[in-house]
Amino acid sequence: MTRLLLSITWIALFPLALWAQVQGQDDPRYQKLRTEWLAGADDLATLRDMAALANDGNVAAQVTLGMLEFAFPTYFYLTDRLSPDSRKAIFRKPNGRFGVPWIRFAAPNSPFAALLMHHKGTDYAAQSGALADAGVIRRAIDYANMPMNLGDTLSTMRALGHPALLPYTGPALFPFMQAFEAGVRGTKYEYLANGISDLRQSLPALDSEDQILVSPFFSSKGAVSWEETEDAWRARGADLLQHPKLAPMAAVVRAACPQNADDVMGVLFHLRGSQQARLDLISPLAPLVSTEDWLASDRFKGDLLRVWYPTSSKFKDLEQRAPCYAKAVIDAYQP
Repeated sequence: MTRLLLSITWIALFPLALWAQVQGQDDPRYQKLRTEWLAGADDLATLRDMAALANDGNVAAQVTLGMLEFAFPTYFYLTDRLSPDSRKAIFRKPNGRFGVPWIRFAAPNSPFAALLMHHKGTDYAAQSGALADAGVIRRAIDYANMPMNLGDTLSTMRALGHPALLPYTGPALFPFMQAFEAGVRGTKYEYLANGISDLRQSLPALDSEDQILVSPFFSSKGAVSWEETEDAWRARGADLLQHPKLAPMAAVVRAACPQNADDVMGVLFHLRGSQQARLDLISPLAPLVSTEDWLASDRFKGDLLRVWYPTSSKFKDLEQRAPCYAKAVIDAYQP
C-alpha cells in the first residue's frame, strides 16, 4: 500500500511526458506482441504470450492486459469460450484463489497504472482532468460525469470542457449547457445559470463542420419515431459519411453496406449516439497504442464492429434498420 501511495504521489511531481512512459515499452518482446495485437491474426495466442511476458515482470505488458480487461470488444468474443481459470491466467497475476488484476499489480511500479486504477475519492473532476491529460479519453469522460450524479452539474460541465475532451463532448455538452441554463434562469438557482453562462463563453465554439455531430431530433413530446425521421436519418447520414473525423467509421460502413451507406450511417448515429460513436474511434489502448496506429491496423474494423453486442436491445433495432451492418457485426464475432 505504501508503494502504491508513493506511485500516486509521483503523478503530481513529474511531468506527464515522463511518467506516462511505462517501463518495458521498448522491450523487443513487448514491441513484437504489440505488433501482433495490431495485426489481429491470432489474438488468443497474443494474449497468452502477453500474460507470459507480464509474469516475467514486464510492466508495459501488465498495464496492457489491465487496460484490455476493460475493453471488452477487443477480446470477449474469444475469451467467453474459455474456462474461468483460463481467463484468469490471462488477466490476473497468479496469487491465491482469484489472482491479482494486472493493473493493480503494476500500480506500485507505474504511476500511469496507478492513475488507471479505480478512483475512490470524491474529487472526480480532478481525476478526470488527470486522465484527460494522459490521453485516456474514455475513462476521463466517465469520471467527468460522476459529479453530476452527486448533484454537482457545474463541475461535470467544467470537466467535460477539458481541451482534450471537448472534441468528443462538445456536440452534446453545448446543447446541454444551453438547455440547463435556460431551465434554471430566473429561479433561486440563478447563480448556477451564471456559472454555466461564464463557462460556455470561456470554451471555444464548435467548429462549423462539427455542427452535424450535435444530437438532433429532441422534442418536448419525447423521441421522434423512426417513421417520421427516415428521410432525416438518410440526409444526416450522407453528411456524416463526408465528415473528416469519421472517415475510418465511414469506410467500415461503406464496406458493409455499399448500397445504402447513407441510411446506415444515420441509423448508427441514432442508436449509438454521437458522442459514443466518436469515442468508438479512440484506441482502446491509448496512449500505449496510439489511435493513429490502431485506426491504421488490421484489427480496427473488427474492434469497431464488436462495440455492438448481439444480445442487446439496440442490436435488435440495428438488425431491423441496417441488416447489412448487423451481419458484419455477427461476422466479426467469429474467431
